[in-house]
Amino acid sequence: SYGKVGNIAGIGNAAAYSLYGSGLYGGLATLQFNSVGNPDITWETSAKTDIGATMGFFKDRLTLELAYYMNDIDNLLLSVPQSPSAGLPNNVFQNVGTMYNKGIEVGISATPVSKSNFSWTTNFNFTYNKNEVTSLANGITELLHVTSSLETVNKSTIGNSLGTLWVVRTGGVDPNTGRRIFYNKAGEKIFYQFGTLPAGQFNWMKEDGTQYTKNGVAAQITWADDAVSYA
Repeated sequence: SYGKVGNIAGIGNAAAYSLYGSGLYGGLATLQFNSVGNPDITWETSAKTDIGATMGFFKDRLTLELAYYMNDIDNLLLSVPQSPSAGLPNNVFQNVGTMYNKGIEVGISATPVSKSNFSWTTNFNFTYNKNEVTSLANGITELLHVTSSLETVNKSTIGNSLGTLWVVRTGGVDPNTGRRIFYNKAGEKIFYQFGTLPAGQFNWMKEDGTQYTKNGVAAQITWADDAVSYA
């Protein structure tokens, strides 16, 4: 199947408008920005393709399900942080680029034993998903996602997953002191230090976990009216 849909979920009905409200400045009544809008905002579009097949063998005692999906997203809608020096009260929703999600799903079910009062069924499943930002608009090389206190929690860059995590390499916890251990640029283990840090103290590395697989196995055995299953 193939379909193309639009999406404006989460942006609200007034995202295109800048809104004002009453306030006080120097003890006097005034108008102030409540939110900053984007008059150029438009629909995010998703072109979705799904291909699947189901097969049965040996009177359906062995079944196989295969599925492939592709979601190609254009005019990606994201809340873009603004520079604190701009004095704006909020992030601004913008159409910032393109990305895709694609993957496969496989399911296998087998019943090696099937008697009138006893059966044994085993299920296996496998999934794989890949997400990648393919372009960012208006010369943007990276998009930082921050909290209200301007802490960067993740960022999006071309060629990586949306909202990739960039973290400090950790060596666990020191059992004697309970302090967190991290690796510095030289690969040496150091304790966590709060406050101003020397230049090059921590070595940042990408750890987004995009290319991995998930799978599972389940089985069920029945005897008369009783059944036992595990996964």
